Amino acid sequence: MQNSQAVTVRGALTVIVNVMIGVGILTLPREVAARSGPDSVVATLLGALPVAVVLAALNGLSPWMHRRRLQHGLEMLVGRWPARILLVAYAIYFGVLASVIARAFAEVVNANVLRNTPVEAIMIPMLLAAVFLVHHRTVTVMRAIELTFPVLVVTLVLLALATMGRVNLIYVRPQWALGAGPLIQGAAASLFAYSGFAVYLFLLPELEARPRRAMPWLVAGLVGLIYSMVVFSAVGTFGVVEVQRITWPTIELVKVTQIPGRVFERLESAFLAVWVTAVFTTVGPALFAAAKALQALFELDEHRVLAPMALPLMYVVALLPANFAAVGQLMTVLGWVSLGLEVAVPLLLWAVAAIKGRRLQRAHRGPAAAAAAGAGPSPVRPSGGPFGRVAGAGSPAGSGAASGPERGV
Repeated sequence: MQNSQAVTVRGALTVIVNVMIGVGILTLPREVAARSGPDSVVATLLGALPVAVVLAALNGLSPWMHRRRLQHGLEMLVGRWPARILLVAYAIYFGVLASVIARAFAEVVNANVLRNTPVEAIMIPMLLAAVFLVHHRTVTVMRAIELTFPVLVVTLVLLALATMGRVNLIYVRPQWALGAGPLIQGAAASLFAYSGFAVYLFLLPELEARPRRAMPWLVAGLVGLIYSMVVFSAVGTFGVVEVQRITWPTIELVKVTQIPGRVFERLESAFLAVWVTAVFTTVGPALFAAAKALQALFELDEHRVLAPMALPLMYVVALLPANFAAVGQLMTVLGWVSLGLEVAVPLLLWAVAAIKGRRLQRAHRGPAAAAAAGAGPSPVRPSGGPFGRVAGAGSPAGSGAASGPERGV
């Protein structure tokens, strides 16, 4: 694999940020305020902490995944059949996530902009655009999302700043009177809006270099800052009680916001235009992760053929909820599932990798000490360290492992 065809660390950062900013930004103030009240901003920031921890744990898996097929890296950690079960679970989760987000997008656009347009007619173009994006190589998907990254982030930050003019600080002043329970519940509710960051697992095998340790905290900090600004503006403008009665507080917040000089008469139109890009860069990577999981499951050479094949199934899944209330319930279920697949599983994989890494280090330290005691100088260790020797010796033929994997983080 040439460097020009590999995924850069910066590109992986943009993909993770874009996939987390999506439909959840519309309902996040309502969900967090219902659980944490005036402590909503603090709860939103706390929700970003598990994201950083999980991304750091996935960084620790880099020596086992780098330049190696995904299924082989997972098999080295947990075995063949547990790895296959994980791949099936990830394929179903990300496929359903992409379908439900596309349906939620269609419902929001139908209710606010295209009132007389059928939901199916709004949803199909989004699904087709996501399939077209995924029907390319990984590096092409990354570069396409990388182009939208500055537009999305800068616009959302400016809109969040513009909506702060009507904030009443009394509504958002932390009171700490309810104890730690509601604060933790609000952080868990905000964590649902961060869903999708586990797509990083499917980028690890194609990263061109060792991931930087600061990257997880930068990603979580950036998304947490944007979300906390939105929650601050919505709760501070409508109040803790009123914001819980609004279906999409973020859209209503933009509607009541006026920019000095009346540069934009309908600011929600500009927001929805940017939000469409945010949804596209969430549905696309989610479908990409599902295709990558299926590629690893069936040990295919390419993932691109799987995206068009999944389109009819995604369309059926997206139409299963009867109305927007059912869509919200399904998204809540997916949020709880994400706690297992996006938080618990990566942490478990990191723990297994850490234990196996220590065992390998002890196994190599023993022969080296014996050689030093009985035969003079110790033999030269391979450049890849303990991870490199085991990866080279234990990789199945045709796994695509590099001859000298990098040392573990």
